[in-house]
Order: sequence, then C-alpha cells, then structure tokens
Amino acid sequence: MKNFFSMTLCAAAAIAMFFGCDSKAKLAEDIDGTWTAAPVKLTNNEQGYSSITETYMFEQDSAAASGTVVITSMISLQKSAPANAAPTAPFMMTAAARATISGSWVAIDDDEIALQLNPQTLSVEVDPEMVQVAMNPLTDQPNVSPDSLTTSMLDYVKATITQDLNVHYADFTKIDDIKFKQKNATMEFEIGKTDYSLMRQGQLID
Repeated sequence: MKNFFSMTLCAAAAIAMFFGCDSKAKLAEDIDGTWTAAPVKLTNNEQGYSSITETYMFEQDSAAASGTVVITSMISLQKSAPANAAPTAPFMMTAAARATISGSWVAIDDDEIALQLNPQTLSVEVDPEMVQVAMNPLTDQPNVSPDSLTTSMLDYVKATITQDLNVHYADFTKIDDIKFKQKNATMEFEIGKTDYSLMRQGQLID
C-alpha cells in the first residue's frame, strides 16, 4: 500500500511538471513577436512630466520557454528648471527622443515572465528638431531654437532622459499577470504597479 501511494504521488508530480512546462512553452510561443504599448507616464514631478510609448520585440529561443527582448521607446518630455537652478539654466524645455534597451526573458509561470535587461545596452537619441528651450524671462538670454542648439544643450537633454529611463527600467525584472485577448492580437500585463495594454504588430483585430 505504501508503495502504491508513493507511485501515485510520483505520477501526480510528473503530470504537474508536464503541464507546468507545457504552459510555459505556450506563453513563450504566444508572446513571441512585436508588440506596441499604449503611452504611459515616465515621470511626473514638480519639475515636469514625460511619457513613454514602448515597442517590445520578443524573440523566442528555438524550442525553449525563453528568449531575447528589445524594447524601443519614444519619449516626450516637458521639464522646468528646479527652484535652486542658476539663472542662466533653461527655464522650460520640451524634447523628444528615441531609446532602445535589450536583454533576455524566461517564462516562469503560465502568466509570468522574468526579465533581465542589460543597462549597458541603453541607447538614447535626441531629435534636435523636437527640442525647444525657453530661458528664464528675468534674464536677457534669448530662447533657444532647434537650429541654434549647442552640443552641451543636447547632451543635457540626453542625460536627463537617460537618467529617467535608468530609473524606469530598474523595475523591469518581471512581467506579471499576462493576458492575451482577441485571438492573441492584444496583450495586457503588469510591471510593478503599472498596467500595460499592447497590440501585436502586423495582426488585425477581429
């Protein structure tokens, strides 16, 4: 009798393991592809506001519940100088940039993926045509137009956005509560306390 119960427990464990592996493989298969997310808040504080629109390109490793990911983002920024800034510092700045970061992922449950983004791969490109800088109106300095931006000013914009993105992606360790809808044309998930809604590229929604 003891042997019978031992064999039953082993069989149950084997079945659970089989279905667990199968559900991870199904998640990996479903998430494979390119997904564009709706815009979400990047920063929101006393100095300004920025939003980010991200595109996730998940690529599954051959016959594995894991793979690589590249996140491409478009950032829109409106930022004011802190109260203790020098009078010659920019008073108000609006900018747009494109960024990429890459890493790896592995399915750890039927609705959960562990992420490992490499911060060394973070690349930020500021669009000079989309940068507008207004100087402190109490000084005699003129506002800065895109065609008169200096290298130091563009570097300042890039450094600001890079810092915001490093903070943003520090939380990207797990994608949780993944749900596919409309025949896998849309996907919803959570990262930290933020809810994301995404649409698969190249697939029409019925």
